Amino acid sequence: MNDIVNTAVAAGSFKTLVAAVQAAGLVDTLKGAGPFTVFAPTDDAFAQLGQATLDSLLKPENKEKLAAILAYHVVPGKVMAADVVKLTEAETVQGGKIAIKVEGDTVMINDAKVVQADIETSNGVIHVIDKVISPPVAAAQPATTTLILVKDAQGNDVEIKDASRIVSLGGAVTEIVFALGAGDQVVGVDTSSTYPKEKVEGLPKVGYQRRLAAEGVLSLKPTLVLATDEAGPPEAIQQLRDSGVTVLIVKDEDTVEGAKAKILAFGKALGKDEAAAALVKELDADLERAGELLKQVKSKPKVMFIYARGAGTAQVAGLKTGAHMMIELAGGENAVTGYENYKPLTAEAAVAAAPDVILMLTRGLQSVGGIEGLLKEPGIAQTPAGQNNRIVDMDDEYLLAFGPRLGKAVIDLIYLLNPELKQ
Repeated sequence: MNDIVNTAVAAGSFKTLVAAVQAAGLVDTLKGAGPFTVFAPTDDAFAQLGQATLDSLLKPENKEKLAAILAYHVVPGKVMAADVVKLTEAETVQGGKIAIKVEGDTVMINDAKVVQADIETSNGVIHVIDKVISPPVAAAQPATTTLILVKDAQGNDVEIKDASRIVSLGGAVTEIVFALGAGDQVVGVDTSSTYPKEKVEGLPKVGYQRRLAAEGVLSLKPTLVLATDEAGPPEAIQQLRDSGVTVLIVKDEDTVEGAKAKILAFGKALGKDEAAAALVKELDADLERAGELLKQVKSKPKVMFIYARGAGTAQVAGLKTGAHMMIELAGGENAVTGYENYKPLTAEAAVAAAPDVILMLTRGLQSVGGIEGLLKEPGIAQTPAGQNNRIVDMDDEYLLAFGPRLGKAVIDLIYLLNPELKQ
């Protein structure tokens, strides 16, 4: 008679389960003396999770989480069907409890139905179920004796105790969390979090990061709130802390080093140091490629960045802005250097700046009626950029988030500012 693992392999309908057991490093355990009772999801049951979720769970950095989920499907001892139906709950190897409900001939394990019972093995028994059952969210996180302390924006140590339910505030923050492989722990985001689109679209929104209401965040029962110092107002942040929720706020700095610092800080907070280091390495490689591209560029275009949210709202970026930094990284020259931050667009300032290229956010350009609408804004049509139709745009978060995709955004901006380059 085969053991649990070999029985599952021979059955042919547990390929995903077997792959998951291997990825979680549980093969030797389930080949051990036992005995064990395994509630085994079929390949079709795993498929219900979606390919993206499966791919994420099978990644090496999620090994501990996967092991916790699989262990929730295992009960110590050999519990045959005749014994299962006498129970209302059972404690799993993972530590959480499963609910057992019997209705006529139907046996439910949590929300999964037992579709085949009593497959005996040399070290236990397998009962086949039609869904993957999930342990309680907090219990799903592997226990750790490692104390995680992360410096916040004020230089204070923040102790991270539980990252099982994350509310992520800010586009760059959310992008980093997902890039680190912790997206399945996110239970809510703010409205500026738009990437990765297919992952964040269905998540609850708690409003804009700068205009938070603590009640909306707390309604999601977070164990950890991640943000930068752009988040506020301060009263709402303090309310979150007073409620007992751990809040980690890191410095938001629109520089290459600032982007790396955010990645490394959130990586440390989530126990994803290796993944964070890999993201920083990839960012460095992208910027190195950008540098090689700039060696092929002969001119240095004067670029004016305009931020708009509707006709008549246009503002121009000066020094110490993310737009200024991106223009410099892409080998351009900010056409406006007489002030810091943003000032309203005026016809006189636009003509005086004489930009070769006007750069905008995609949604901003759309809000003024596209290029045609922009040319109606004060002075724009009289600039070299307006006269030569040199108006370009990039996705809002992609251009200004200063997150893991920073290097790629710089490369794309180089091509936009220098159309003579061939991709």
